[in-house]
Amino acid sequence: MLNLATIPVKTANCLLIRSPGKQPVSYALSTAIALAKGGTQPFVMDRAALRLDGLSAYAIVASILLNAALIVYGTILKEVKDTKYIYPNDVSAIKTTQIENIITIVASFSNVICILSAVYTTLVFSLIALYSKTALGLGLDSQFVAFFSATSFLRDSGFRAFISALVSFQISFISAVFLSTSKLGNARWILAWCGIFGSMLSSLSLFQILGSAKSLLFSS
Repeated sequence: MLNLATIPVKTANCLLIRSPGKQPVSYALSTAIALAKGGTQPFVMDRAALRLDGLSAYAIVASILLNAALIVYGTILKEVKDTKYIYPNDVSAIKTTQIENIITIVASFSNVICILSAVYTTLVFSLIALYSKTALGLGLDSQFVAFFSATSFLRDSGFRAFISALVSFQISFISAVFLSTSKLGNARWILAWCGIFGSMLSSLSLFQILGSAKSLLFSS
């Protein structure tokens, strides 16, 4: 008679037989072995793979965002105009120049924050997914669990950096559009306000999704 307690869970995981849209055939075997060894929950390879795919998605989106931020960075003029060369009585020109200087600084800082945050997000989630898949591929299930648990604070910081990259990119993009459309005159103010309104709507939807995920998926 087969003694389930003598079979390593690692061996059972190597015997997984998958069929489309169904649980692994050996799931019941993994459950029996885990219970025989005093455990309460078996290790399911499919769910671990799905979790890692989710981490990889963060890295992919962040890398796309990084590429867009680098393009925007090239369009921003790294120059603050001096108002002393403007005719003193031309109050409108002086005010416009001062506003453009402020927006130039805001665009530069927000773009740098976006680039650094996107780089950090890409590296953190890519490396965690890489080494986690390596551990699973080698059959090191317990090491994978330990590694995934030890890097939880890094995943949290990577997620915060991801949100920072999204928000700062919107700020830098709207600022860059405003600075690059000076020939439109007052129409660029309308364009800028439309961008701000659209950014606020997208941010509202984003935080609604994050709030729902926090309350429904990560509250326990």
